Amino acid sequence: MRITAAITALLLSSVAAFADINAECRSSDTATVISGCTTVLQSATLSKADQLAALANRANAMLSQNQTAAALEDLKRALNLNPQHAPSLAVRGRAFIIKADYRHALADLDASLKINPNNPFALGLRGIVHTNLVNYAAAKSDLDLAIAITPNSANALANRGRLQHLQNNLDQAIADLNTAIILAPRYTFALIQRGDTHLLRRDFASAIADFDRVLAIQPDNATARARKLAAVAQLQAGTPATATTGPRVGTVTPVATPAPASGQPTQNPTAMMQQAQQLLDRGNYPAALALVETVLKSDPNLAPAYLIRGQILWRTNELPRALVDLDKFVKLAPNDPAGYLIRGLLRLDLGQNDQALADAAEMQRLAPTDARAPNMRGLIYLKAERYAQAVEAFNAAIVLNPKWDQAYISRASSWIGLENFVAAEADLALAYGLNARNARTFATRGELNLRLGKTDDAERDFRDALAIEPQNLAARIGQQAIFAGRAIQQLPRSVASKS
Repeated sequence: MRITAAITALLLSSVAAFADINAECRSSDTATVISGCTTVLQSATLSKADQLAALANRANAMLSQNQTAAALEDLKRALNLNPQHAPSLAVRGRAFIIKADYRHALADLDASLKINPNNPFALGLRGIVHTNLVNYAAAKSDLDLAIAITPNSANALANRGRLQHLQNNLDQAIADLNTAIILAPRYTFALIQRGDTHLLRRDFASAIADFDRVLAIQPDNATARARKLAAVAQLQAGTPATATTGPRVGTVTPVATPAPASGQPTQNPTAMMQQAQQLLDRGNYPAALALVETVLKSDPNLAPAYLIRGQILWRTNELPRALVDLDKFVKLAPNDPAGYLIRGLLRLDLGQNDQALADAAEMQRLAPTDARAPNMRGLIYLKAERYAQAVEAFNAAIVLNPKWDQAYISRASSWIGLENFVAAEADLALAYGLNARNARTFATRGELNLRLGKTDDAERDFRDALAIEPQNLAARIGQQAIFAGRAIQQLPRSVASKS
């Protein structure tokens, strides 16, 4: 399917005219491109520029036919001829996205965009990679620029809609997806994304309508069929069917905390903090926050109140304010390892890796037998892609607590980064044996299966993770990555098309 011919034309906009490239090599039909470019490449008088263009075009068409290995061979030939050929780098980035190898995809797309910074094809692809790596700000920047250059790009709009969906910006997601579908009414990726967004808005009737449209185009689309069944079940169960009848996903419904009767003494601060902790553990952040702030009015130096409020603010994405509270807790209770643990993890979210490592070291000093200290150090190394150091840290955590499934899961992620897939699989099996209901095990195994090219197995793993924990972000992103990978098969067939 041709989604945005303009993107394909712009991809080679920095290359000279292709006098010897026939119309078939520039076609929007995959088979025609492959045969046409093969004919071109057999010419004995082909210029280097035209040879590069034909190889990139044929590789891109092969990717649309799931011939990834053959495509990579063409790209190897092209990049041997010219390591700085921006279109070939971009197409190889696309190949790595299909293989779920996002590190190599990002490297190629960065290199391509360094040569040609405003190429919307490469920008759109890099936006997909950043989304899959949870670099949402960078993803939005790339997709915004791609759309500014090619406002009628259904692919870029659909992927920006997907990004908004993942961030629970549901109104913005619907707006982008509506535009993408107007531009490409048979673009099943955009239809599934909009259906999923309607599901989050509890607009089940609209979701069903979108999934039905996909099934009319692709009767065997298993994703649309499964989503439709889920929407029908929720609609029949009497769940409110409009976006305004319930809280948005990720919010909580406050539970009122009864005020003491007139003349009745207020609860003591310790009991109120215990109640606030219980509310925090249940995810009732507004009620927990109300209790904490009540206590702080009477005792502004009560350390546990800052620890609890810091966690509430962290979980509601008010990270700078959360850090202020956790700094206050550490100052008031410098010998409590909990403060360093939670502040270290928050600093990890803020990208303050050095400070997070300092907190991990302080926690380990205070609690040398607590496995959470080396585990936190491992998480910091994992996020920084220092995988060998992460493995060592998780090894230490497992020595301290050999029955902690989370440490095995995190070590499996490190093995995946090191491309030691056998070790990753072994760790995930151990984690599953310790706790068969941990959504992280399934989500990480889904990532592993994606890297191994087992897309159907990965999709099942992500589905199992979400059945246990519907808001598991890694599983949601992994599931969306599969959809995005399939959508890439619908990208324009010819990277040199002028139509």
